[in-house]
Amino acid sequence: MDIDWTSFVLEIINFLVLIWLLKHFLYQPVLDIINRRQQLIAESIATAERDKQAALALMQEHEARHEAWDNERARARETLQHEIAALRAGKLEKLDAEIEAQRSKRLDIEQHQTRELLRNCESQAIGMGARFASKLLGQLASPALCEQLLQLSLQQLNTLPDKVRKQLTASVNEQQARIHVCSSHPLPEALQQTLQTRLVDLTGSQAQFSYSVDPTLIAGVAIRVDALVLDANLKAELKLFQEFSDAQ
Repeated sequence: MDIDWTSFVLEIINFLVLIWLLKHFLYQPVLDIINRRQQLIAESIATAERDKQAALALMQEHEARHEAWDNERARARETLQHEIAALRAGKLEKLDAEIEAQRSKRLDIEQHQTRELLRNCESQAIGMGARFASKLLGQLASPALCEQLLQLSLQQLNTLPDKVRKQLTASVNEQQARIHVCSSHPLPEALQQTLQTRLVDLTGSQAQFSYSVDPTLIAGVAIRVDALVLDANLKAELKLFQEFSDAQ
């Protein structure tokens, strides 16, 4: 078989021309498009990466801010709890103080009422005792007991306080006051004379004397000179005992 070299050479030339045409008018624009597409993809990937990093940073910032808010809320909650606890403690302390004050006040009132009740009971007991003693001594009263108390009164005249002695002397000497002797029983003449002698010696001057009988004295005498009264009788002693007990 014979080869037509002229046709062969022309075919080769046509092929090379075709390749050149394809390269310059088809392949190169496709490469450029592919390169631009790859560049755009790379830019998109870079932009996406930047957006991802920005989103990640924003998320981290949001998480940090959220954590800070949580911490702030926790601190605020803890502070509020401390304040509530302090307020509750203050209220409880104030309430305890008020309760203690009320309890102390109630205790004082109860103690006062108890003291008043005891005082009333003591007063009633003393009154009953005084009445019982008065009744008992009234049964024991006798002229002999009256004379014994008069003798005791004569002994006590030696120990009169200076103020009483001066008042007695002034009443007799300056005011000419009568000395009145009241007894539970009639006094014998001898005892009257002894009493008068002792009072004259005490006052240093003669005085007028008068006598009376008062059974309510139970036993003993009461010597009255003007406003001055010298008691030596059971009635006065019982009254003094009752008044002293009431004062207690």
